Amino acid sequence: MKTVLFRFLIIFAIILTKNIPANSQAWALVAKDPNGESYSMKSASNEAYTYNKKVWVRHTSPRLTTHTKDGRDAVFPNASEVKLYSFDCNSRRLMLYQVVVYNSKGLVVNTYKEEEYERTWDEVIPDSIGEMLLNKACQLF
Repeated sequence: MKTVLFRFLIIFAIILTKNIPANSQAWALVAKDPNGESYSMKSASNEAYTYNKKVWVRHTSPRLTTHTKDGRDAVFPNASEVKLYSFDCNSRRLMLYQVVVYNSKGLVVNTYKEEEYERTWDEVIPDSIGEMLLNKACQLF
C-alpha cells in the first residue's frame, strides 16, 4: 500500500510541474539579429492577468556599450545587460526599474537602480526596440 501511495505522489508531482508555464522558469528568446545581438524575456511577476507586465529583459551583444558611474561610455565585448521593466499594455508605455551589466565572464561590471521617485512612464516609440519588447511582453505574459 505504501508503494502505491508513493508512486502516486511521484506521478502527481511530475504532472504538477509539467503544468507550470515555461515562462515562469526560462528565458524566452524574442529577437536575434545576424550581428549577434539578442533579446530574451522572463516574467518578474506572478500576476498573469494584469495590464502592467513586470518583465526582466536580457540583451546580449558582441559589443555592449553602457554608461559608467562617472558618466563615460564603456564598451564590453560579448557582454549582456539585464533590465527590469514594467510594460503597460493598454497605454503602450514602459518604465525602467533596474539595470545590471555583466561582462563576458558573467561578472557584474555596472548596476543602476531607479529610485521610486525617479521612475516615470515613457511612451513607446513606434518601430523601436522598446515597441518590440512591449509587444512581446504583452503577448507572452
